[in-house]
Amino acid sequence: MKCPLVFGVLFLHLALCWGQPPDRNDLFEKLNASQNDSTKAVLLNTIARTYARENKDSAIYYFNLATRKSQEIDEKELEVNSLNFIGMTYAIWGDFDSAEKSLLEALKACEAYQLDSVKHQTYFGLANVVESKGDLNKALKYYLVALKYFEKTQAHKSINRTKANISYIYMKTGDLEKAYSFIKESNRYYRESGADRQLMNGYSRLGAWFSQMNKPDSAILYHNNALLLAENLKDDLSKYEIKINLANTLYQSRKFDQAAGYYKDIISYSEKSGGNPGSMLNACSSISVCYLMMNEPRNATIYIKKGLEILPSVSEQKNIIDYYHKMFLVDSLTGDYRNAIINYQKHINLKDSLFNIEKHEQLAELETEYETEKITNQRNLAEERALLAETKSRQNLILFIGSLIVVLLIIISAIFYFSKLKQAKKAEMVALQLRESQRRLALEKQYRDSELKALKAQMNPHFIFNVLNSIQEFIILNQKDLASDYLAMFADLIRGYLHYSSLGHIPLADEIESISQYLELEKLRFGESMSFEVDFDSKLNTEAIKIPTMIIQPYVENAIKHGLFSKKGDKKLSVDFRSSDEETIICTITDNGVGRAKASELKQHSPAKYKSFATEANASRLELFNQTTYKKIGVETEDLTDENGPSGTRVIITIPSIKK
Repeated sequence: MKCPLVFGVLFLHLALCWGQPPDRNDLFEKLNASQNDSTKAVLLNTIARTYARENKDSAIYYFNLATRKSQEIDEKELEVNSLNFIGMTYAIWGDFDSAEKSLLEALKACEAYQLDSVKHQTYFGLANVVESKGDLNKALKYYLVALKYFEKTQAHKSINRTKANISYIYMKTGDLEKAYSFIKESNRYYRESGADRQLMNGYSRLGAWFSQMNKPDSAILYHNNALLLAENLKDDLSKYEIKINLANTLYQSRKFDQAAGYYKDIISYSEKSGGNPGSMLNACSSISVCYLMMNEPRNATIYIKKGLEILPSVSEQKNIIDYYHKMFLVDSLTGDYRNAIINYQKHINLKDSLFNIEKHEQLAELETEYETEKITNQRNLAEERALLAETKSRQNLILFIGSLIVVLLIIISAIFYFSKLKQAKKAEMVALQLRESQRRLALEKQYRDSELKALKAQMNPHFIFNVLNSIQEFIILNQKDLASDYLAMFADLIRGYLHYSSLGHIPLADEIESISQYLELEKLRFGESMSFEVDFDSKLNTEAIKIPTMIIQPYVENAIKHGLFSKKGDKKLSVDFRSSDEETIICTITDNGVGRAKASELKQHSPAKYKSFATEANASRLELFNQTTYKKIGVETEDLTDENGPSGTRVIITIPSIKK
């Protein structure tokens, strides 16, 4: 009986490769010379068909070119034909999923373009593909749709080709009465029309049908008729396939001497042509059984050994299982009980690895073979001994496997239980460590916050002390108006400062305003000799950007006290705010004071050693701030010089900002 794939793609081979293929070079020359787009689309299809059985990728490439060309010129029938040919090419190369996808796309185009004349061929191609995929019900549905259209148009050749394929599906689904009717109708047409190749396939179907009906003599008759036609056609491949069917039928009817002759031919052809290793292995094992039934165990052993050489190249599980079964029979009948048990165990193990009903069918076949074989008392005794040994071995194996499974389940359960305990303890330890870390972090934060607040509290009285000294000086000098203005401005500054000092961050606009008020107070004290400028980049959103509270003021105060205070003449101070990126503010404080070196020298000669508390406090504050955040505040001091020597100091403060 032919396999589904042979029947499934038979039409595809014929459709793609009928007749003598045209010369490919001649086709390319015509394509290059043609000026007509419709002609080009047809030529591209023809070129693609010449590649169909040689090179799948090249065939698909030119079919796709033909499809696109047909779409460009709006040739709908050519477009659908190209899609059909793409599906057929995929089917020839065994890619049935891609084939079905392409043919469904062609069917959709047929319905969209209302191309009934092409649709029936698309249905026929779909039926072939889904039949090869094993979906017989869907294949039958597609075949019946195609057949209805073929009968309507009286396309006799297509009608009988479709009926032949439908008969195979009916045979597979067990509807043998309908199968026989379709086979007889198609065979009558092929016989009358002289289509010997199709009639050959029809005879093979009839042989398979009679085999299913348990009529081996009739099956053998039709297989022989098919073989005769194949010999007339000089079709070696078909002869090989028909001989397989014929040998199997003879084997089933217990005509072992005739079956052995055909199995020899099958093995010889496979060795010459490099045929399917699985089929060759099956022939070797089957012919060995034939020789056993003919009481020729030595010849059976020769073919079993030949099968052993083929075995490594066989991937089909059924053929391997059958081989070990036949090996068991040979060893049993020749008295080699030890190897018989080994081969039977391999046979059983392979059968047990299957997850479908085939293992039960093979076991039933083994039992049937044991019952139907008529051998001598010595052979029966050997077989009984082998079966007894196998049964004991299997029982021991089952007991061992059962015990092993129980032990494994206990071990797995224990591992799972202790793993759960370990995970629970680990989770508890992690939770304890996490709580302890959180507690330490909270204490550390409280400690640093308290230090920061203490420093701010120390800085605030220092600033107030300096301002009150200035007010006291105005009162002593009897400059009441200045003292009054100074005091009012100082009150506004203190009010704002008291508000800001309780905040961690304040808007940049408030910092600028606070610095401006502070410098106004200092300017009142210094008079017209001091000028200052507070500037910022207009692109800065000073209301939205926040910086740490009072971070700038100590450096401004330091510039006045140590840079400008000891300078004679004009005293200038500038405070500039710029943005280096979206997250950083750069504040530059520049004065034209005496410089750091001169200020240090004056401090050494001063009778009262003044200690800059604000600078030290702010440095401590920065250190604490930088410990609590990954964005650091940076301070860089530069000495300015000109041709006369030191000309002032520049302090650059890099401040990470946050946005509201």
